[in-house]
Amino acid sequence: MKVLVTGSGSGIGRYIAQHLGAAGHEIWGIGLTPQEEFERECASKNISFRWSVADVADWSRLLAARQMVGQAWAHLDALICCAGVQGALGPAMTLEPEAWSRGVRVNLDGVFYAIRAFHDLLENHTVPRAKILCLSGGGAAAPRLNFSSYAAAKAGVVRLVENLAHEWAGASIDINAIAPGGVNTGMTEEVLNLGPEIVGEKEYKAALAQKQTGGSPLPRVAGMIDLLLSPASDGISGRLLSLPWDAWEQLPQRIQELAGTDIFTLRRVVPEDRGKAWSPRRGKSTGAPATPLKIVVAGLWHLGSVTAACCARHFQVTGLDFDKQTIARLNAGKAPLFEPGLDELLTTGIGQKRLEFSDDPKTACAGADVLWMTEDTPVDDHDVSDVDAVLDKLRRCLPHVPSGALVLISSQLPVGTCRRLEGEFPQFHFACVPENLRLGRALDAFEKAERYVVGLRNDAKKPVVEALLAPFTSQVLFMRTESAEMVKHALNSFLGVSITFINEIARLCEHSGADAKEVSAGLKSDARIGPRSYLGPGGPFAGGTLARDVVTLTRLAAEEKEQVFVIPAIKSSNDEHRGWALRKLQGRLGELRGKTIAVLGLVYTPNTDTLRRSAAVELCRRLLSAGAHVQAFDPAVHSARPELASIPTVSSIEEAMRGADAAVICTEWPAFREAPWATLVSLLRPPAVIVDANRFLEAQLRPITGIEHISVGR
Repeated sequence: MKVLVTGSGSGIGRYIAQHLGAAGHEIWGIGLTPQEEFERECASKNISFRWSVADVADWSRLLAARQMVGQAWAHLDALICCAGVQGALGPAMTLEPEAWSRGVRVNLDGVFYAIRAFHDLLENHTVPRAKILCLSGGGAAAPRLNFSSYAAAKAGVVRLVENLAHEWAGASIDINAIAPGGVNTGMTEEVLNLGPEIVGEKEYKAALAQKQTGGSPLPRVAGMIDLLLSPASDGISGRLLSLPWDAWEQLPQRIQELAGTDIFTLRRVVPEDRGKAWSPRRGKSTGAPATPLKIVVAGLWHLGSVTAACCARHFQVTGLDFDKQTIARLNAGKAPLFEPGLDELLTTGIGQKRLEFSDDPKTACAGADVLWMTEDTPVDDHDVSDVDAVLDKLRRCLPHVPSGALVLISSQLPVGTCRRLEGEFPQFHFACVPENLRLGRALDAFEKAERYVVGLRNDAKKPVVEALLAPFTSQVLFMRTESAEMVKHALNSFLGVSITFINEIARLCEHSGADAKEVSAGLKSDARIGPRSYLGPGGPFAGGTLARDVVTLTRLAAEEKEQVFVIPAIKSSNDEHRGWALRKLQGRLGELRGKTIAVLGLVYTPNTDTLRRSAAVELCRRLLSAGAHVQAFDPAVHSARPELASIPTVSSIEEAMRGADAAVICTEWPAFREAPWATLVSLLRPPAVIVDANRFLEAQLRPITGIEHISVGR
């Protein structure tokens, strides 16, 4: 792992940096003073340690350190915030405001600044989940008289951790706070030097005891940090764990229980609550189901298998699909496509007898309270949905569903579908629940959703929907069914607008000297747009999901004779941009006939193995049509696939690069960033041309001379 530690200049921060470095992690420390001596000490022990000088409470200096880190590292796997100061001591009303402010700035602002500065690198993490650990203590769990600025700031850290965990509920970053207890550090010495008159009798006696006993053993603190950095804590976020008070060693045994509760800090701020056992809130649990709902999930490709596996944590679930081969694989705990963690979750549900699969609708649907339709909606080469293919399968299920049951529609179907079904099957209650999964991050997206949109006409069924979704979100936004159906169309179309807009801006930047990445940063800094907007210049959108809704709205407008201009243009613009990589290769290499092109990555997106509607596969076919030779490699493609029947594939990145006239980066696998690019570039025929639409390998290729690195927007 690549780990950044603030406060590595002394005390607990230095100890943690050395401890993690000795475990084989790469460490970057940030401290107030140069750390050459510590660097030499680490080198003598074969520890990888680099450092920067910065005051974490000084935003401009911290940004300079961030730039230095970013030049060397393209990603960050963990951030540990240890920097802190004791601050002004004494009764709160005797403190000078400036002295108070300094204590708050270092202890609270310094944590936020560090998280804010390095968040983008953490988003590029190469481990399944990035980790942020913030040392709190100092009043986070109980009042500390005469330490009011320090205690207030550290309590603020806990609230910040909780808030960020809520904000990132759908992301793959875990953030937690640690109260390490009475660690014998320089602060202990300072308290003893100031005496009980200033720090108070209670704090003085505590420091004296720390001095005499050595305080909390630093190896035990390191043990907690090791646990929270490990996969054993994946998904645990937004919590404060106290070294002296919490049974944190039991965390691996509590993972499922904690993951099934609301995000909340484990330690309460009232001292009387210390030592109490962990307990789920709002009836959430991974033990016995909170409600006796029986769920049938129909259609078991990506959306359906994720839905069934996640629901089986909390309810009795039967998965239904009419493909016997799919059912056989699922009963063996194998998902129809790769999704991190999904096979394990399927196996757990089956083993606990709460998840089963069937191809018989009569058996599967008997006694169902909810039929959740998740059948994947097929699209043709023009992104037109085959609605009847989905509805035909639904009609095969409904005769076996008890009258009065709730039927949830998450398949991508056109607005008006629920109303149409209500007329055809008046004995059921229909609701639209637009799906919002992301390939490669689907379990988090389902189980930690910011909100679920639900279109429902019958308010009497709201309690059923709320009970079903309660384990996965605290916010259910109810509306009429047509509105929910339109939300899905509009949301995907708006994302498509954003992507095509920034890519058109980027292509103009290529002719004007502007840098589209810088333009994007400027746009996202505007509060009316925001940092999470889909305004990253790069490749076209692919996979069919966005295009399907764009085409659905375009066809709706034509049927209703309503003139629309923006929506049809989304697909036209994206289709034009799909040829960007090919045009760049032609512009640089000229006639492609006889040229050899290395294509790195074939699947639709990292952390999956699906090739459906892959832009990389389309590029390979266009290259072959132009007479080029293709050497394609993808780490997720291990066997012959029908989609690749005409595309030559190789078994390693080196084999793909050897003798090629150019390389194209198509799928952003983290392993590609770890590849030996100085060696790989030498395998290309000079001059080395690498087409990398999204600048995925920017940091890796920058130090290598003799490369033409072609990206969108510059």
